[in-house]
Amino acid sequence: MKAGRLSDAKAKEARNSLTELLQERPDAKVIVTNDYAVDPQKAPEWLSDLCTIDTGEAPLYLVAEVDHGFAIELFLKARATGYANGLVGMREDPGRAYREHIFEIESNGDDRVFAIVWVTDDSEDLPDRTRETNEVMPRRIVQKLNEVGVIQSVDESAFVLMGWTDDLIGTSAVDLIHPDDREGAVERWVDMLGGEGFSCRGRAQYQTADGEWKWFEVTTTNRFETEGICVSEMFDVTSEMHLLSQLRRREEILLRLTDALPGGVAHFGHDGQVVFTNDRLFEITGFNGDQIVDFRHLFDPSLHELMTTLCVAALDDGPDENLEVALKHPSGKPCFVRLAFRSLGEGGFLVSVDDITDSWLMRQELSIQAATDSLTGVANRHALLAALESALADRRSSGAAVVYLDLNGFKTINDTLGHAVGDDVLRQTATRLVETARDSDVVGRIGGDEFVVVCPDLDPEAATLVADRLGASVNQPVMIGDTEIEVSAACGFRVITADDDIDADRLLGEADQAMYLHKRAGGPRPINYDQLAAEQLPEAS
Repeated sequence: MKAGRLSDAKAKEARNSLTELLQERPDAKVIVTNDYAVDPQKAPEWLSDLCTIDTGEAPLYLVAEVDHGFAIELFLKARATGYANGLVGMREDPGRAYREHIFEIESNGDDRVFAIVWVTDDSEDLPDRTRETNEVMPRRIVQKLNEVGVIQSVDESAFVLMGWTDDLIGTSAVDLIHPDDREGAVERWVDMLGGEGFSCRGRAQYQTADGEWKWFEVTTTNRFETEGICVSEMFDVTSEMHLLSQLRRREEILLRLTDALPGGVAHFGHDGQVVFTNDRLFEITGFNGDQIVDFRHLFDPSLHELMTTLCVAALDDGPDENLEVALKHPSGKPCFVRLAFRSLGEGGFLVSVDDITDSWLMRQELSIQAATDSLTGVANRHALLAALESALADRRSSGAAVVYLDLNGFKTINDTLGHAVGDDVLRQTATRLVETARDSDVVGRIGGDEFVVVCPDLDPEAATLVADRLGASVNQPVMIGDTEIEVSAACGFRVITADDDIDADRLLGEADQAMYLHKRAGGPRPINYDQLAAEQLPEAS
């Protein structure tokens, strides 16, 4: 899972909002923390210039224990949206309401920095979360150690909180630390020995008298020159660590789930910036989360307006949307995807991306096959009628035309030279018509040795020229191997204007009648149905 970089606009908005709050409330308590709210962080210079930053304790420890669960929820919301606020009690003043504000102020890939601000808020009462004004169990232990880490004394809270006794005196403190945490504790101890007043802080698990383990945040300060000992302050952060452990497990589960999905997943925050992506998205699109600065750049510019509309609708908690589109893969290979837009409310929106390239291409192939004459490769009867209906529906001022051609003496070719030769003649005839027709025309074989060309957007004068060219292209010998075969075709055409009231079947039938008259009468030029009186035209056979 890859975190998105906080946009410049979003970062500026966060800085402005935080600055306004601190100017309004100079008494605010401020702490800067990392992505998991575990450790205080160094504040950016611009924030240090505005206020005093608390660097002593983990953020969650400052909140009343009864509100820890709610504080975790607030932090999760801030991680998803960039900002959250809510009422909490503070550990030192649990009966009074404080407004906790959480801002994401910086991010660079996975390194995200949050500012947490607490200000008193007497306008509302604290929510009832089984609040108690006093802590039942102490959470702070103070112990004193000599130069080699042997315990010299502990205060009474150690007996209540850990079940330790006076027998602890003379014990090495490192023996109480969980084996997994000893190496880090020793490294911090060595740093603390660097000089008078040096401190080290870290977290470790300590064993109770019952053999259980509790988490403590420990600050040890060098007092050897002045007092001959060092002072170790231990704060119980077991509940916080359990909550943070649950948070990490939830994120790990989400990561595993998203990476196990067959499709790509991209989560966009309410500012439209990428919050996370799974690895499958990169496999499908060829772009990782850091490269998807603008979701629209995955698609052709003609789709940008549609993508913007769908993203805005998802941010506005609109209905679910699904669509299939082509994607611009950086390799240039064909790529078609199915997109599913899902709103997450204040959390932004989710887009799932499924690779449907194989099925898309198969459908396109089947669609082409369904509309193509298998022998000649031009449009079949069904596709021709569809093209004719489209031309009728989209007539402009110049109208449209249909050219109907029928090969002369084709039965003789089949009977004397064989059907294989006849098939070659049909294929070469189709090729000539396609090469002669305009790009907008549709050439098709309507059956046997009959061909039709649908010509949209064509006036009567231009239609005559097009029909002449099409007829002339067919009336030329065809070479089959070393054999030259004379080929000619009867050709008739029908032109309509934008005002003509006619359907596709009738239009095709009248072009057929004009062709049939040409077959009977002969002549070098195709016959236009409209140039003849209706009574002169025999019924089509």
